[in-house]
Amino acid sequence: MGHLTQKERLFVVKEAQKPNKKLSIIARALSCDRRTVS
Repeated sequence: MGHLTQKERLFVVKEAQKPNKKLSIIARALSCDRRTVS
């Protein structure tokens, strides 16, 4: 998740705490490795 800004990182954390099936889409949109998000 290295190059995200703090705002982006907080957004990802907030989304990750929801039962959100779109998380992989968010991760892809942020050019993250989905393995770090799962």
